[in-house]
Amino acid sequence: MNKSRLITVGSAAAVLALTAGAASATTTFITSQDIKDGAVHKVDLSEGVNRTLLRAQQPATTGTVYRVAHYANGAGGTAVATVACADTDAKSQKYVAIAGGVQVIDADGDATFGNDNAVPVADSFPGRMDWDTNSPKPGRLDGWVVRWGDDTKSMPQVNVWAVCMRASDDVQVQTNTY
Repeated sequence: MNKSRLITVGSAAAVLALTAGAASATTTFITSQDIKDGAVHKVDLSEGVNRTLLRAQQPATTGTVYRVAHYANGAGGTAVATVACADTDAKSQKYVAIAGGVQVIDADGDATFGNDNAVPVADSFPGRMDWDTNSPKPGRLDGWVVRWGDDTKSMPQVNVWAVCMRASDDVQVQTNTY
């Protein structure tokens, strides 16, 4: 047998022996008790973990949307007007309206904004309407509802608005009785 063939066979045998030894070695896990506080840094973590941490650090307002429904033909005296947090029902339910309201444009018909202060709003609350029953849908907070309380007054143009944030399990509806 020549020298180069002997070296090749010997090298292959050594690699096999090392590989077999590594395969039969026991696996050792590092636990949180093994890590000194402050010893692991961002550069030590995977890209996936860093992306998750970055999303968790984003401000709470990420995903917030301000929606306005403009009723160009106005609303009657006891009308209900509403705005949804998104264009489809499924998308809207991924949000919670945290604020909302109404703007009546030219309420008294004199084309002056400054004196439109006699608009009778009966209700203004987060929710969505069931138009079949003309009542709020239970458990729905993904929009804003406004109802007027004076059947003699009509509003020429109306804007209903809502500030909506992505829904989470943290939002709880609580009612206090006084």
